[in-house]
Amino acid sequence: MPEQTPDKAADAAAKLDMNAAWARGVVLLRENRQLLCLMAGMFILLPSAMITFALPENSALAGPIGVMFDPAASEAARLRASEAIATMLAPFIAWSGIVTVVQHIGYGAMMALMGRARPTVGQAIVIGLKAILPVIAALIVFFIGLYGVLLLTGLIFLPLGQAASAFLGSIAGVAIALFMTARLSLTLPAMALERQFNPFKALLRSWRLTARGRGNVFGFWMLLIVAYAVILILVSAISNVLAAIVGDTTGGTLIVGLIGGLYAMAWGMLISALAVAMFQQLAGPDSAEVAEVFE
Repeated sequence: MPEQTPDKAADAAAKLDMNAAWARGVVLLRENRQLLCLMAGMFILLPSAMITFALPENSALAGPIGVMFDPAASEAARLRASEAIATMLAPFIAWSGIVTVVQHIGYGAMMALMGRARPTVGQAIVIGLKAILPVIAALIVFFIGLYGVLLLTGLIFLPLGQAASAFLGSIAGVAIALFMTARLSLTLPAMALERQFNPFKALLRSWRLTARGRGNVFGFWMLLIVAYAVILILVSAISNVLAAIVGDTTGGTLIVGLIGGLYAMAWGMLISALAVAMFQQLAGPDSAEVAEVFE
């Protein structure tokens, strides 16, 4: 279908109302919970649970890691330990990349499903599939831009000395990375809701929508990140305790994978709903998604 050109007036978005975004996100989640559970189960739960089996056992990694941090170890021993760690982690890293791609297809599909165009499940999945390559391209552009900004930041602090520049540069780097992530967080919603599959235009769309009230947007995502981290610690602790009670290696891994997958599934549904709610609020009524998914 032809590319949609959003109304330029919509780019002058109002400030984000965090309470309204949360309330709207909860409504979207409740209204679409059955279909969202189906999609999240396929694209988030199963991949998240399966990847647990690709992670090497702690006992296998303990030896090489101990050698790496042993000040008495020779360079040859450390090299062998490094190669052993890389060999053990290679399958996990490869599967992590695949799982990340699959999950982003699911995120795009769930966001499309909650849009005003009201696509079917099949159509929403197609939208998620169409968005994955532009998402990867947008991520590459994002990391290149972030690297450039961090490099410039490091040069600014360089005259202060090595220790001070490293410390201040690290703090500034984290802050800049979080800020840019918040400003560009609506890139995937722009693709899923407005069918804007040009990665540069999708990034620009997100940047413009979050221009006003950028502090609210940043604060909203930071609150969610903190909540995610705190709950993740609790979930991980519970799953590890249950795995230890079971004792069996396979059974324990399955428990950890299922609990972690269920948490990722619930979080993915919530974040997708909140991203849609945020996008719709900032884009405004003049920027409603297309009336039909396919022509």
